[in-house]
Amino acid sequence: MILFSGKSADEVWLETVRRILADGSEQASRSGLTRELVHVGLTVSDPRDRVVFSRPINPAFAVAEVIWILAGANDTDFVSFWNPRMRRYADAGNPALLHGAYGLRLGSQPNVSGPIASALRHESRSFGFERDQLRGAVEALGVSPDSRQIVLQIWDPRTDFPNPAPASKDVPCNLLSHLMIRRGKLEWLQVMRSNDAVWGLPYNFIQFTSLQEILAGWLGVPIGSYNHVSDSLHVYERHWRLLENLPTVPYRIASLPAPLKTASYKEWEEVFLPLLDCAVRLTKTSDRSEIEGIWTGSSGRHPGYDQLLAILCAEVLAKWGHSESSHKMIQNAGDYWIESWTQWDDLKSADRADAPN
Repeated sequence: MILFSGKSADEVWLETVRRILADGSEQASRSGLTRELVHVGLTVSDPRDRVVFSRPINPAFAVAEVIWILAGANDTDFVSFWNPRMRRYADAGNPALLHGAYGLRLGSQPNVSGPIASALRHESRSFGFERDQLRGAVEALGVSPDSRQIVLQIWDPRTDFPNPAPASKDVPCNLLSHLMIRRGKLEWLQVMRSNDAVWGLPYNFIQFTSLQEILAGWLGVPIGSYNHVSDSLHVYERHWRLLENLPTVPYRIASLPAPLKTASYKEWEEVFLPLLDCAVRLTKTSDRSEIEGIWTGSSGRHPGYDQLLAILCAEVLAKWGHSESSHKMIQNAGDYWIESWTQWDDLKSADRADAPN
């Protein structure tokens, strides 16, 4: 097994991608030629330092995807608002839902009801865990903190195994999570069958380290290391040139994002449900005053979740051309997220400048 470790997600990502480009074997795939490393293990010792800065990413999409997972959602419209590319993975027979949605499979069931629930959760006869695995994990570790039996299952052979053709456009790349409390801290192991190092891995870091931090809060323990196994870690040919001018050293950001931990599941619901409501409302408006009103009406509940809301509001303001307001809004997100969003905004501006008239 090939191993990479570092303090931050950026440090680990940068070292890993350099190795793929230097030593990866060329490997064909359904989506084109790749350079690939197999049997790769990654460790981030400080999972709260979860953002890859060496390649600009879309932090609003990352945040929206975490919210989507925690809501137990499988709706296509919500997540594709933040990243239209996600529509490509909806199957023709069920365009309203994504077959591999992690939140539905994890069974996350906060107390969402009414229009939001119907907008985000669609019945799927092909798949759906009824058990809330996230709450179940916390309950089990609360009773048996030394347990090695806490496995969160994502991949399901009943619906995901090729038969013989691929079962869906959206067969989950994440297979399972294994949680343990060791030395008093919540350790997290994420296992993946397939991992795009450019479009996937940076977002995987944010998804699962956020879950790790939130569940550590429910348990009342500190966060331990984040460990990530990719059986196929690859870069597509279309991205090889994109990665030719990587930074020579990892980014060092003086401050980390505000913590996402709460003292209990009940307290978490009290800050998460308003954030979820705001995230859904933001997908339905382009009005500057209304977007700013969503911020002023809902911020102030919890610093960590306020920062996430500021990212979403800034991105929607930018999306609808309210540039000055978006740059003002992002100042509420803290230095760490400001850096990530500014990188992303600069990249979008450069792309627009390069586009043909």
